[in-house]
Amino acid sequence: MGNMKLQACLSDDHQFVATQLLAFKDFGYQPVTEMVTYTGKIAEAFAQLF
Repeated sequence: MGNMKLQACLSDDHQFVATQLLAFKDFGYQPVTEMVTYTGKIAEAFAQLF
């Protein structure tokens, strides 16, 4: 466990989301997951969380 960071990029129309989870290790953020993309209604639901 430790410090985690979720990076997300949302399009203006909320029809596209790209996201990746990172963990702070060895004085920098290292990827924990692959880059994940969502489109359409799933992207809209994700955008509502933020």
